[in-house]
Amino acid sequence: MKKWQEICVSELLKKDLFLSSMHLERFQSMFELVKEQPFCTRGLCKDLFLVAWEQEKVVQMQEILKEMKERQEVDTTYLQQECKRLFPDTQYEQAMKQLFLEFLQKEDETPDEDILLGFSVTRIAIGDNALEASRVLDNLGMIE
Repeated sequence: MKKWQEICVSELLKKDLFLSSMHLERFQSMFELVKEQPFCTRGLCKDLFLVAWEQEKVVQMQEILKEMKERQEVDTTYLQQECKRLFPDTQYEQAMKQLFLEFLQKEDETPDEDILLGFSVTRIAIGDNALEASRVLDNLGMIE
């Protein structure tokens, strides 16, 4: 039986959830970096999908992921602590930060769509697709 990490990208592609080829490439780049790590969870994968839309956040996320590898982290606690680097305390970043943390803290659940009400207009599409990606990844929960 395949592990969920082996079919993750193909399942997301089947649903046509990536908003651009760059979104897909950034996601794949980050996922390849961590897919064999003990801290690679479906929740982390959901977050990779979410941040892959913005190049600046990808660079910051890659730094955090590399730090996690160097520190030999086994869970996402360090990432939860460091998410402030990704999401400054501004009104428009709070909903993204909340979704990011919910993906990590409740990794087998998809947050309610009401979270999108706090998103800026320019980020609603990525938030909506991230919720759908979350549902796809939740369904991979049966696969270990």
